[in-house]
This record gives sequence, C-alpha cells and structure tokens, in this order.
Amino acid sequence: RLNQFSCATADFVITPDVTDFHWADFGAGEACRTRGYTATRERLPRLQRELRWRRSLPFKAKKLTQKILRMT
Repeated sequence: RLNQFSCATADFVITPDVTDFHWADFGAGEACRTRGYTATRERLPRLQRELRWRRSLPFKAKKLTQKILRMT
C-alpha cells in the first residue's frame, strides 16, 4: 500500500524492469541498480522536458488558477 501511495503522489516515477528477480534475492543488487540506471538514462529526456514545462509561465499560471478555483 505504501508503494502505491508513493507512486500515486509522485511527480515522476521510474520503474525499471526487475520482474525476473525475486524480492529476497539480495545478491542481485548490482544487476537491479544497473537496470535502474539504464531506465533512468532512457527517461532522462522526458524528465528534463517535464522540468522545463514546470518552470514555464503557462504552467505556473495553470497551477495558480487551479489553486484559486479550489478556494472558492
């Protein structure tokens, strides 16, 4: 449940494919980290675009409008 909540409230989630590893396979740490690193590198351009958008004036105006509308 905590994982579902964390993912639902996160701004950006990177989910490397580690389905072929058992959750208790502690010896697979390096392989899992490598997959995480690879997944991050693949998604980095999208994350950078998202961060640029969130710094833009249209995004800030949209968020401010949403905040004002929630107050009424």
